[in-house]
Amino acid sequence: MDRVDLAGAVHRTAAEMESRDAARVLVVDDEPELRQALRIRLAGQGYDVATAGDGVEAMRELRRAPADVVLLDLHIPAGTGFKICERIRATPALAATPVIAITADPTPRAEQRCFELGCAAFFLKPYDSLDLLVAIERAIGRREEDGPRRFPPPRDTKASGRAARPGGPRT
Repeated sequence: MDRVDLAGAVHRTAAEMESRDAARVLVVDDEPELRQALRIRLAGQGYDVATAGDGVEAMRELRRAPADVVLLDLHIPAGTGFKICERIRATPALAATPVIAITADPTPRAEQRCFELGCAAFFLKPYDSLDLLVAIERAIGRREEDGPRRFPPPRDTKASGRAARPGGPRT
């Protein structure tokens, strides 16, 4: 069984990792260093990690071996993250795959579009890796949480001047 410390980090013992099949995570990002860092971090947590550097490679990898969750950068070559998410949703065998959007685009429209496409969570770069691990766990059903999540959480609406809904896009 997973344990969560006060910081929200997920820790697993070696026996726990061996006692169940590793969840498969597909990391889609055009930055090789980020893909490698995520591969190392996630593999260290017991995940089976595949990577793709663009949209074509991502769809090829998903058709070869479906993932339990996709970490998807929104600005990648050969199809934006939005287009890749649309393709995932339009492919019956992949349609239920949770997608976690990762982007440097802070616009409310990007966030709104992600949630319209059914993304399980929205992360702004740079993001906290512990929050990402928790979101992955939730997305693949190891933790129960209703609705999409935004990381980091929306800023105080008084400070930003924009309305925000907890767990959803700003309007």
